[in-house]
Amino acid sequence: MPVIGRGQRRLEGGAKVTGRARFAADLVVPGLAHARLVLSPHGSARVLRVDLEAARRAPGVLAVVSAADLPRLDLPGPDQPLAGERVFFAGQPVVAVVAETEAQATDAAALVGVEYEPWPAVVDPFQAMEEGAPVVLDRAGGEDDAGAHGVGPAGAGLIGRPNVTAHLHLRQGDPAAALAVAAATVCGRYTVPAVHQGFLEPHVTLARPDDDGITVWTPTQGQFLTRKMLAAQLGLPVSRVRVEATTVGGGFGGKVLLLEPLTALLARLVGRPVRLALTRTEEFLIGRGGPGATIDLELGAAADGTLTGLRARVVFDAGAGRSGLGGMALNLLGGTYRVPSYDLEAFDVATNKTPVAAYRAPGAVQAYFALESAMDELASRLGLDPIEFRLRNASREGDPRPDGQRWPRIGLVECLEAARRHPLATAQLGEG
Repeated sequence: MPVIGRGQRRLEGGAKVTGRARFAADLVVPGLAHARLVLSPHGSARVLRVDLEAARRAPGVLAVVSAADLPRLDLPGPDQPLAGERVFFAGQPVVAVVAETEAQATDAAALVGVEYEPWPAVVDPFQAMEEGAPVVLDRAGGEDDAGAHGVGPAGAGLIGRPNVTAHLHLRQGDPAAALAVAAATVCGRYTVPAVHQGFLEPHVTLARPDDDGITVWTPTQGQFLTRKMLAAQLGLPVSRVRVEATTVGGGFGGKVLLLEPLTALLARLVGRPVRLALTRTEEFLIGRGGPGATIDLELGAAADGTLTGLRARVVFDAGAGRSGLGGMALNLLGGTYRVPSYDLEAFDVATNKTPVAAYRAPGAVQAYFALESAMDELASRLGLDPIEFRLRNASREGDPRPDGQRWPRIGLVECLEAARRHPLATAQLGEG
């Protein structure tokens, strides 16, 4: 029975609408304890003193821990389960409290005292690249989003520019000459703001220590990647780490690995199952949304609608981490349409904001907002139908990409032809 082009009933729909679906927050295991976090109010600061004694004496408390009470992991500062000597973004967890109930853990967390020495913070990526800007990261590292999506690294930080964690520059042909002789050009700056995935279910993780390892229940979108990274951080063989992927109450790229290492460490520390669930406010502070980006782009075409040249400069705000999305964006900017000459440059820049992650085709939203806006404007200047203009230049199977690979079958031409046949398009043509 063919499935393409036919409406399909959702496989999990019945379980969700009847309440049979099991989310991580629904799970109850014997001996379950609850964790709450104390977050930094500063974007950049040194942690001078942490006072845990009053919280440890609170009713129902099983443990109150800072970074000093946990094993030091081979991770950069922003990726440590708890901040150590310094914090890198407002909302970074500094202390964790484990108690019999979530209410008791919340009350105890309010008794924790943390003294900070605030440092200058930089929250604008362009200012972060200026000479003399505050240094955001103590060292680079962690799993960048490009690596998680199977794209190679964009390159090391650029010498001479602070806080650039990845840089890529791709050139082909003579774009300056191609743009100079173009019949029409468009040039503009396209800005895409940072955005949170906005899922209904906040991050939540339940971890249970077992005799031979650890079991973690989590709404992860990357079950095997989570197991691999969790095993590495806990110093356990992969075979001793079990990840039970629960029903995902919305993810869109933002739920892979976040609370799992800390929750597992807390469970091992108290010897009981522990659940850590973020509040909505905490989700916006800690949860890693999609990055903001600024793209300066110039695009030209001949009178017959053939693209001639492209120049683009992309700056991604990676927060207190590295996204690696610049390289992904350049591949799309220079490879979606057949452009014989281009000069493309991308910067991933660290700032004192929450580190970023994926959100629905990472790098593509930013790249295509700029590219497709320019394509529409260029078609208008040339007096061409925007779909016909795209079809004239669309990449096909086997065409080269800027990264040196060749496109597989991508369906771009088929999608454009289907759009051209759509009643909305034909109606507009008829009105014209």
